[in-house]
Amino acid sequence: MSLRMGSELKLRTGSETKGRPGLGLMSIDTKFEGMHSMSMLAELGKQSTRKGTATSVGPAAVGPSSEATFEPEPKYRTDYRYVPKQDAFYKVHKELRSWYDAYMYCESEGSSLLYPKTEQEWKLFKGLVQEISPNTSDVWVGAHDLFAYDIYVDTDGKEISQYYAPWSPGEPSSGRTNREYCVEVWYDGKLNNNDCFEIYPFVCKRLNRDITFNSACQTPDPEFIPSKDGSRCYKVHKQPKTWTEAFSICNVEQAYLSIINDKEEAEFVGQKVKSVIDGVLGDFNRNHIAVGFHDKFSEGFYKTIHGQNLNSVYHEWATGQPGDKADGEDCGALTADGLLDDVSCTKSRMLFVCERDIEINEERQQTVAEEVDENGEEME
Repeated sequence: MSLRMGSELKLRTGSETKGRPGLGLMSIDTKFEGMHSMSMLAELGKQSTRKGTATSVGPAAVGPSSEATFEPEPKYRTDYRYVPKQDAFYKVHKELRSWYDAYMYCESEGSSLLYPKTEQEWKLFKGLVQEISPNTSDVWVGAHDLFAYDIYVDTDGKEISQYYAPWSPGEPSSGRTNREYCVEVWYDGKLNNNDCFEIYPFVCKRLNRDITFNSACQTPDPEFIPSKDGSRCYKVHKQPKTWTEAFSICNVEQAYLSIINDKEEAEFVGQKVKSVIDGVLGDFNRNHIAVGFHDKFSEGFYKTIHGQNLNSVYHEWATGQPGDKADGEDCGALTADGLLDDVSCTKSRMLFVCERDIEINEERQQTVAEEVDENGEEME
């Protein structure tokens, strides 16, 4: 179940898959729930400006009061689309992944691999995919029979037979003989069971009611904590990963592998990792923390992942480092003593910290102050 976040495979379309027609999806010109185009989905998330109580679901109700009140726009990740009729956020992933990787990728974004549970959501699913990836012939959905033969459940473990489950004629079939444990929407627009290691696009979903937005860090992830001035936010990851994996995970979280700008930040990142490391089990490099610099482009020419020369930021190396140039140690780490070292990008597993830059204004400073007071977490 490896998480292949860096896949750059070309999108498979109907014309590229054994001559089959494209997935039986609705035309973009088809009317859908009062819309003339799927591109109008974005419009559904916009606030009404009519006088009265406005919501993102419908027009404002005009009451006796002359004062207008407005429900705030729901917030989630900036790469997800809000659909008011479902009160949920959606994202179509065009990149091709196995069912397992699709499941984990949605989890990494704080969402779930979508299984449309109603006929209305089924139409939405088809329209979203058609808008982003026209003529797509196969798309993973969040259902499987991995737990028991021929008992198909969604990612919450509930049987999909209790929902809308339009199987293609003759399907599901040969589930155990051909390792066809996972469910896709097939070229005919209906369900088919298939080998979980086939690679297809997929859709992630997050219900609005399940989101508590972290306003101090402008993310739905509650594990990010702000610096004292609110200009940056940090998240300590407690599962050891290689440098390459850590870089990918931070990118998925709309953040980046922490760049150490000065000694104060080096001490802060080190202290945060030390505060959790004793509770992390398993065999990994406990003396290093993956951080955002490398010399992948030219041996000995160290740059941050944002292209800065390492000498323009924090560059205090541990004794004898950088190390042996023949070992392929092209990626950056911070030692337990707060000094820099170079390590293998793909062999050594370490803890790491993801970082986000936050735009500062007067309103944000107040929000950060309130959240720091509430949870007591801040960069000293």
